[in-house]
Amino acid sequence: MSQTGTGSEVWLVDPDTHAQSVFISAEVDGLVVDPTGTRLYIAQPSTSSVRGYDLTKTPPALVYQSGAITDGTNTPLNVDGLAMGVGSLQSFLFVNCNDGTLWMLNPTGAPLAAPTGIMVPAGAAVLIASEGTRGDFVAGDTLRCIDSRGVTGECMPSLLPTLLITQSAEIDRLTIAGGGFEAPPSSQLYGPDFQRVPGPDLPATGPFAFLALAAMLIGLGWAHAHRVRATAS
Repeated sequence: MSQTGTGSEVWLVDPDTHAQSVFISAEVDGLVVDPTGTRLYIAQPSTSSVRGYDLTKTPPALVYQSGAITDGTNTPLNVDGLAMGVGSLQSFLFVNCNDGTLWMLNPTGAPLAAPTGIMVPAGAAVLIASEGTRGDFVAGDTLRCIDSRGVTGECMPSLLPTLLITQSAEIDRLTIAGGGFEAPPSSQLYGPDFQRVPGPDLPATGPFAFLALAAMLIGLGWAHAHRVRATAS
């Protein structure tokens, strides 16, 4: 678990014994472990960057430091929630920022191919969505998945989780044909007092507008979002 603010750290907590210990001493907000369980990525808002730690080392070793994720005027965007891609998005990191943008980051040491075949350089961050309000949490949704054709439906082993992205007053869904997002197999994203109410597709000019990787990914149907609202039942 992460602790933000003064004395920001990553803590290791045993849910059975309640034993607690500092795991990593570093500024941290969002965090995510890669599908292999060997790499931990943490978001550092003050530098608008992402760090990666090798979990096979004791203590965990810093092995990756991204550059600052900034807007067109080089203003830091306060990185927050993190998610790992799977399927055609394998090895990509997705970063939800407080300024209402969503980024796709290549944290590896080599170029990675996006689902359209476009190569994303090592260490590069690509803007996926903008015009949001305040981005914070992200979570892979094991209740709503997507297949290789881009069709969403109830999840089964052959399908990949979609991504829920919080904004100030709504939760948006990112779906990418052939790609998905890491999520615990027993994720519980809704409490007993809430139910999901699916909304219409968000248009490219809507409150959370998805951009093209090469000015044309939306036209190719590479990514789209649905608005999901949680209402008291």
